[in-house]
Amino acid sequence: MNKNLLFRLSFFLILSSSTILSQSDTKSNEEYLDENKKIINQKKDKVNELETNNKERREEPDFLVQGRKSNFFVLGGSIGTPASANLNIGYYFNRFVVRASGMHYYPKWNGYQFDLGYSFYKTNEVIMGFSLVGGSYKVNPFNPQVGAGGQNEYRDSSSFPGYQYTNPRFEDTIIRAYIANQDPQLFALLEYDASQRKNQTFSQNYVGLAYDLYLDGFFLQLGAGVGKGAYRDPQLIFQMGYVFDFGKNK
Repeated sequence: MNKNLLFRLSFFLILSSSTILSQSDTKSNEEYLDENKKIINQKKDKVNELETNNKERREEPDFLVQGRKSNFFVLGGSIGTPASANLNIGYYFNRFVVRASGMHYYPKWNGYQFDLGYSFYKTNEVIMGFSLVGGSYKVNPFNPQVGAGGQNEYRDSSSFPGYQYTNPRFEDTIIRAYIANQDPQLFALLEYDASQRKNQTFSQNYVGLAYDLYLDGFFLQLGAGVGKGAYRDPQLIFQMGYVFDFGKNK
């Protein structure tokens, strides 16, 4: 009797422990599966996020980089064509740029230039491209040297022999030497009048092609043009200066 009871009790304990262990293993398996599902879902979300970002990058133009807006203004100043010291304003949109530069000092000294360009290389710090340019200017230099500055030779308003050309010819120098020898006062008067008439105004209209470089604010334009006016072709198109960039994300 006691042996049967003891046997039954032992069997019950073994069966109970097996059930508890089975339930514990089942619970552990369920927890393990839940954790794996969470990890798998997290990885799926990460993959979907990466695919979305890659798709957005593919849809953007290839020259856009982090920290750079596609469309933005620049404003600054430069020296060179067309008015010697210029105000510059430009607008970059995608790979294209429109730009205006120039200054009006007074009626005999002013200049304006307009550019339409294409950027073949564009990053956050460097933009390179080519521009079609067109402009017009007037300058009023002091005591210009005809020919040395690129001007065509011109005839002034004097009708007195030896002083008909601002750039004296060989025969003009002989006539002037003769006047100086015969009448020094007349020579001094004619020389003074000739120096006053050297105050000439040169004007030029031009079109051309130029290379543009933007380097973190520094701006350079270099090219050549042709036109009509007081200067010979080809003409140098040159600007160098600094512009403030309103296209960087802050």
